[in-house]
Amino acid sequence: MADTEYDNFEETVMRTIYLDNMSPQVSETVIKSAFAQYGDVVQVEFIPNYTEPHCNFKCALVELASPKQAK
Repeated sequence: MADTEYDNFEETVMRTIYLDNMSPQVSETVIKSAFAQYGDVVQVEFIPNYTEPHCNFKCALVELASPKQAK
């Protein structure tokens, strides 16, 4: 069971792209439309930065439908 869970995790990692240094005006809709030309966007998850006074999302994880689309 642990091997299956790890295999699923590893497959998710291989189809996920890390975005950094984004403008605070970037939204989920903007990211989805930008990456739609490369494949099907499954999920966009913004990473909060708690070290700054205002929690601006400057990083995100974008999960695509397959590892091939994420390359």
